[in-house]
Amino acid sequence: MAVSYTDMDALRQDAVFISRVRAAIIKGSIAIGNEDPRAVVNHTARVRYTSQVMNNPDAFKQLFTDAVAADSNVINPATSNGTVAITGANAATRAALVSDANIDSALGVVFNAFFVPS
Repeated sequence: MAVSYTDMDALRQDAVFISRVRAAIIKGSIAIGNEDPRAVVNHTARVRYTSQVMNNPDAFKQLFTDAVAADSNVINPATSNGTVAITGANAATRAALVSDANIDSALGVVFNAFFVPS
């Protein structure tokens, strides 16, 4: 069995997982605000976007959760590399297998997809 879109969809709907991603986008937004603007491409656009996130994280949490749930850093541990399907009945248990570091890593991968570079 391989990881499926159904697995990603079930994971992205778990309430605790959504809350964890919300915390990660706040943490990540703070880190982006502290980046060296000379060392990071698109820093100005990243900071502009994160100010929107910080002022209303609930408006962004599901968008980021959807993307994070599809990232291999997250979906692979949640499905034990595609060997266990995620369902409504086991989503919370499977989501608990995803570490905060997995979520942070996925967020780093998907973040730039959410804004238009300046």
